Amino acid sequence: MNRLELYDVLGKIYVDHRVDSLVDCFAPLTGWKKHFDSMVDLLEDCVTQYHLLLENEVNAEVHVMEKSGTNSEVHMSLLKFARDRFRALVVPLKRSIRILCTHLPKRLMLPDNFEKMVTLFGLLDTFENLLSQTQVADKELEELFARQENYSEEAQGSRASNYISDTLHNMRVEIVQVLRSVGRSLGDHLPSSTDRSFLTEFCLKNSSLTFSTVSSSYNLHEVDLEPLDLLVIDEASQLKEFESVIPMQLEAIRHAILIGDECHPQAMVKSRVSDEAGFGRSLFERLGLFGHSEDLLNMQYRMHPAISSFPNRKFYKDQIIDAPSVLCENFRRNYLQGPMFGPYSFINISYGWEEPDEAGHGIKNMVEVAVVMAIVRNLYKVWEGSKHSLTVGIISPYTAQILQ
Repeated sequence: MNRLELYDVLGKIYVDHRVDSLVDCFAPLTGWKKHFDSMVDLLEDCVTQYHLLLENEVNAEVHVMEKSGTNSEVHMSLLKFARDRFRALVVPLKRSIRILCTHLPKRLMLPDNFEKMVTLFGLLDTFENLLSQTQVADKELEELFARQENYSEEAQGSRASNYISDTLHNMRVEIVQVLRSVGRSLGDHLPSSTDRSFLTEFCLKNSSLTFSTVSSSYNLHEVDLEPLDLLVIDEASQLKEFESVIPMQLEAIRHAILIGDECHPQAMVKSRVSDEAGFGRSLFERLGLFGHSEDLLNMQYRMHPAISSFPNRKFYKDQIIDAPSVLCENFRRNYLQGPMFGPYSFINISYGWEEPDEAGHGIKNMVEVAVVMAIVRNLYKVWEGSKHSLTVGIISPYTAQILQ
């Protein structure tokens, strides 16, 4: 997965993307409430809206006849009007539902509302499909939209021959009920503001999990947060001590967990004086020097045993155990034969040379590119036809080489 694909996947949880979505969703003229109300109006007053359209068409037709002396009849059927209008309204309505279900905390959505919205999504799809496939006369469709919610069982029985019409009626009633129920509930406690600063704070205050870099966590100091139960700092051994302090200064943190590997290099410090003064030391290392106990996560799940054996022996005193998943036969797939293509290999490209990229992206080594392409091509030929999944990752220190 390249960086652009990764951003596309993770971008949906960024607070900026969430705020952008909620700004659109809370807009008074184009937001979720407008879409809810418009669909309710259609399902309850479809016939009225249709006759209003006909009246406008007739007035326009009369005007044309008076000017040109010709007769121009353009009359849309009620069925076509209902189909077209429903399709026009259901797209933004579904988009609002997705935004609300995705970007609002469940504690604000309430579990009951969330379940109703999931049900509503299916109802809208089914109703649209039935409306598109059925051929109902205008008079019958007008009766369908005119029926009240308390349509009697006797009346339904008298129309048992028209199962689709009865189904459309029941679904229409259910959709209206759900839209009204959820609309009232959300309207009571959701903000109506579209101010970005307000919505940013709204998202941060109501999030159950907040991910950030340690440096950008300073933004949380400006937010009136509820007490945080837990702070987790990943890669804590590669952070300068003062960087770890930024999130740890948040008020009312009850617990903090530092996850890191002291065998990794310290944070980079360019100044020799600062380096000698221990400026690159992490809080993780300091706590270890003070005698605080550490829990070693001693099972690795990624590397082939032939790869893990060296760092395990060199840095971890053989304390790391290979998980069963990397010891099983399925993990040891050798598609290409020969000693060069074992669990790992170092291949010396002796005839390659570095050259500047014409587009200004840096340097590249085209011989290395050609060798990598040849290996991947051969690997694909051998793998093709097998029933195994295969993922190939290519890492290069050269930006220009990646773009080749």
